[in-house]
Amino acid sequence: MPTDPAGAGPGTAAAHPDPVRLRRALRAHVEAGLHRPYTQATVLEALAGLDLEVSQGVALSSVTAVVRGARPGPVVLLQAGLDDLSTAALVGAARILTRHRVPAGSVVLLLPPGEEDGSDAGRVIGRRVVQAAGTAPSESYTFHGRSDDRVQGIFRSRAGTVMGATDTFSVIVRSMSDRNRLPVAARIITALEAMTTRRSGRVDPVTITTLAMAPDNRLSGTVVTFSEDIRTRTRLEISQLCTTIAQAYGMTAEVAFSGGRPTTLNDAAACEFVVGVVGETLGPRRFEPLPAPIVPAGDVCRVLAEVPGCHVFVDAAATDDAILADASLVLAEVARRSLERLTAG
Repeated sequence: MPTDPAGAGPGTAAAHPDPVRLRRALRAHVEAGLHRPYTQATVLEALAGLDLEVSQGVALSSVTAVVRGARPGPVVLLQAGLDDLSTAALVGAARILTRHRVPAGSVVLLLPPGEEDGSDAGRVIGRRVVQAAGTAPSESYTFHGRSDDRVQGIFRSRAGTVMGATDTFSVIVRSMSDRNRLPVAARIITALEAMTTRRSGRVDPVTITTLAMAPDNRLSGTVVTFSEDIRTRTRLEISQLCTTIAQAYGMTAEVAFSGGRPTTLNDAAACEFVVGVVGETLGPRRFEPLPAPIVPAGDVCRVLAEVPGCHVFVDAAATDDAILADASLVLAEVARRSLERLTAG
């Protein structure tokens, strides 16, 4: 049983199961990485007693809960981010959906594990959702809370690319002799910076950041792009540029990419659907279009790559707990109306 880090004693989430108390408990005990035992246990306590089919990850600290409708039907996925706001709102949505059960279909509520710099996280999550619901979801809606003291409960998203792709790369300059490789590495850094400058004013900009140079002249850096086509071309251009510069000095360059996340793509129809739900539920002023994609990307990119849907940001002050009732209602309405639309065909 988790203990409230603020000193309220054990079982705080269970004793005060409303989303506000849950959010405050999570905010007081922030966990990072894939293993988040306090978060997992606290969410499980908050869901206890609800008419849900709940399962939990073992190797990964995830929580999956299924709300069954009165009869079988399509499946919709609601996923929270790693922040306290969307996690508490997801629990709030679970309470609404269990009180007002949908006529047909199922809603899968997913609290994911921490971010993972590999390509398996999306597949692991996908398998868990299918195992929990018995069938793959038709639509997915993911939510992430952001702290912004300038606004009071604004929902934001956009059709198409909503978050850019991120890739990590390394370059090793090698020479058959003892010739100094440092000037070659420095030339490569300058050329990569120039590549970023050339792309800075375009519709699909590229940002290349060299993070470090190790004693063995190994360079490491990150690349941010905003379309899969540009991402693929940029990887090729970086490899060709490094190789060409090294060869000009009679050396070779080994370029490797790892830990990449693709662009996060919102389905246009799903995004328009969310805009409508927010407008009809809370009023049109509570939704504002996201003017441009943001970085960094998260593992949600792989969920949306498998199941079309929409990723939504909820911006509110860090201490604004009043937003939780609105956010919980929006999440529940998105799931309910999505199932109604899918059931109607």
